[in-house]
Amino acid sequence: MSDLTANEIQPEMVVEKATRWAVALVKRAEHLGVDGRDNAIRTAARWANVTPNAIWTLLYRKPREVGASTFLRLKAAHRKHIESVEAKVAENYIALKALPPTPSRDRLVADMAEFLGIEAGA
Repeated sequence: MSDLTANEIQPEMVVEKATRWAVALVKRAEHLGVDGRDNAIRTAARWANVTPNAIWTLLYRKPREVGASTFLRLKAAHRKHIESVEAKVAENYIALKALPPTPSRDRLVADMAEFLGIEAGA
């Protein structure tokens, strides 16, 4: 059984979500130091296990529809990207809590706890 919802089955919604995920993956690749937009597209495509052309098309020529395989692979790669970022924030949160308390550190700990959905004292 697929994890697609009724809203995701509409071609416009599928294209919109796939485009957002593709953009996020390319930006992540660029942020990690991949040299050049073309290489970032190739890296994002490798992460999602889709062709670089699929990413390029989503970024520059909106298709009318996106195949289910491409959609689900982009969705999984984006979810993995989000989990990776959240894990890194959690590591930083733990390290930050170990530092001596200051007003600015306390504000940052509270912001990070809110982002992670935990209580600041936890």
